[in-house]
Amino acid sequence: KYNIQNILNNVRDKVKLLAVPEYNKFQCAFAHIFAGGYAGGYYSYKWAEVMSADAFLEFKDNPFDEQKAMQLYESVLSKGGSRPFMQSFNEFLMRPLNVKSLLYINGICDEN
Repeated sequence: KYNIQNILNNVRDKVKLLAVPEYNKFQCAFAHIFAGGYAGGYYSYKWAEVMSADAFLEFKDNPFDEQKAMQLYESVLSKGGSRPFMQSFNEFLMRPLNVKSLLYINGICDEN
């Protein structure tokens, strides 16, 4: 019913900076995400986003909280890679990681 190559070519015609060679079949090569273990990289990016959102929300109401900033330094930044990062992160938060923080930051849920 749909010709994916034609749809892709029409989109490219509207936004391209350079012409794409006729032989380019990007839609057939997009499997790089799922083949060869690269998907694990995307999974780790998503966990980094969860941690980032949870840490951000710790400072949201009081971005200049010196006590919380010192806690971040002592629990995470000064430890570096000397121990598992999740241990450092949980020590900073004084609680387990809250995955709902990312959903909240992205407007998917109303509370974290």
